[in-house]
Amino acid sequence: MQPSSRATDAKRESGHRREAKVWARALGRLVWMLAATLATAELLVRFVPIHAMPLQIVRSTDARPIRLVEGVPIWPGPEEGTECIARHPAAPRVAFYGDSIFAGSGVDLERTFAALLRARFASERIDVCIVNHASPGFGFTSKRATARTTIPTEHPNLVYWELWGNDVADYTMRDGAAYNFTRIPLDEAGYPNAFDWPPTVNRALFRTSRLYWTIDLLVVPHDAYDASAMHLYDRDVPAAIEEILRSGAKTVLVPCPPLDVPFARSIARRDDWEEALRPWAESHSVPILELERALVREDYRAIRLDPCCHYNARGHARLAEIFYEDIVARLDLRRGDR
Repeated sequence: MQPSSRATDAKRESGHRREAKVWARALGRLVWMLAATLATAELLVRFVPIHAMPLQIVRSTDARPIRLVEGVPIWPGPEEGTECIARHPAAPRVAFYGDSIFAGSGVDLERTFAALLRARFASERIDVCIVNHASPGFGFTSKRATARTTIPTEHPNLVYWELWGNDVADYTMRDGAAYNFTRIPLDEAGYPNAFDWPPTVNRALFRTSRLYWTIDLLVVPHDAYDASAMHLYDRDVPAAIEEILRSGAKTVLVPCPPLDVPFARSIARRDDWEEALRPWAESHSVPILELERALVREDYRAIRLDPCCHYNARGHARLAEIFYEDIVARLDLRRGDR
């Protein structure tokens, strides 16, 4: 080989090495930028809350610890009023079971219907304990589990049982939090898996990376509610109410109307729950307190907190009036009862 050929080959090889180094540096920068971007995104999703998650998630805290009852996660509501039972052991007891509607989400505690009921009964010297076991996010299974733990010890004379669309919510405990996976398909490990990873890999990423957790929950498909949800009203709710009736407590069903239409329109239409549950209620003499009829003269926009179902302070004042009249009539209470 001629010297000029060897020099050319050496020069070409040197050029290849320089080009390889350039590509290696470029790839290194790309990997570094990708890692930095992912790390930044991971920090952002950990410290900047995302309020538009497509499912209900309740995390256990010291103030609101989650416990399992018959495998069902339950958590305390914002105010229960159970201390009244110890102070007035002979007083009649009224218990409410529901979700955020009965719990008074978005309203100061002293302005919820339960607090207003307590204040009114106290001002009229009527000893009656108002216990509110409603908690935001509760579905039917959570309400039933709560009732099964509280009714045997508190022995309410009268129970009000809220009915609302969130009844279908069925929570699953995962890593210290209760997830409403009702409409989300889960993989073999029991986790959402939007990208169809192997279940062990998906579970590891879901549990360790908040970024992956967020993307997975945002992207995973949500199934539509199917007809099986109606088993709540033609089978499960009646069975739960029969349990309460056997305890000796009078029970009133309270279907909550939506607050995006006038109450007269809610009266005119028949919801699925009504078709399934009303015949059973009538045949078992279980009364139904229809709030839309009691509120029909009200401007629904003036008493709502949001177009969904939650009442503002004025709405809770009206609920307190409605429940007051109903409680007095059903328990035959009189001013000055002791």
